Amino acid sequence: MSNQKSSNRVARVWVGLALISAALIMSACSSGGTAAQPGQAVVSQPQPQTVSSNNPPKVATAYRPGGQATPQPPIVIPPAPALPPSSGTILLADNFANTLISNYTIVDIGAGSDALPSSWQVQNGMLAQNGDSDGNPAFYDTYALTGDAAWTNYSVEGEAYSGGSPFGLVARYSKAGFYRLRVNRSTVTGAGWLLQRYDSGKQAYTTLASGALNSGYTVQQWNYLKLTAQGSTISVTINGQPTASVSDATYAVGSVGFYAEASGARFSNLRVSALQ
Repeated sequence: MSNQKSSNRVARVWVGLALISAALIMSACSSGGTAAQPGQAVVSQPQPQTVSSNNPPKVATAYRPGGQATPQPPIVIPPAPALPPSSGTILLADNFANTLISNYTIVDIGAGSDALPSSWQVQNGMLAQNGDSDGNPAFYDTYALTGDAAWTNYSVEGEAYSGGSPFGLVARYSKAGFYRLRVNRSTVTGAGWLLQRYDSGKQAYTTLASGALNSGYTVQQWNYLKLTAQGSTISVTINGQPTASVSDATYAVGSVGFYAEASGARFSNLRVSALQ
């Protein structure tokens, strides 16, 4: 009789152990885990995580061993080429070797009331337009002006260099307005260059002539520009090629300068020559 009771107790123990084992297996499966085999541990499988847009995961990006960004070589701007010989009396010549920026008057046009002023500096033998005063690109027109307000018939020449923003020359600048040559990069949608008249009273540009699509400049190269004002004839030369000649008698006198969009450009070898 005692042997039968002992056998029953052993059987109940085995049944209990079997139930506990089954419960553990079901628990592992329901939590996405893997049931252990004899002699193995139960390994939980990773579960999908919901990422909040307000708290995105931090992702480390390694550009090279050590997690440091690969340094890019700085863009080296070569010296500007020499201008072609002048055929007239030279009124002004500036290669920016020892120029003071105070020799130039800076005028910004089209900047909003909350915009920072543009930044121009003389650097490494060049006149540099460096965006706004914080060094950030801005998208309004800015001018570095110099010369004599009484100049009448002359040509203004210079070299310009940019990574993509427009640049140009100014002739016959006065408080009333001026003439402007604006040259866009060759890949810009629209005219490659524009000869324009600016009316200060209306705060508006009028296009007098324009170039075809893709007729603008090639980025990261020096470009020779020439703007001529003789009587009522206003003429444009870009990289040695005459591109436009129009008649407009709106402005007869004024000073000269360089034009840039306030997002970066370099200029050199400004020259003004008197014409008969």
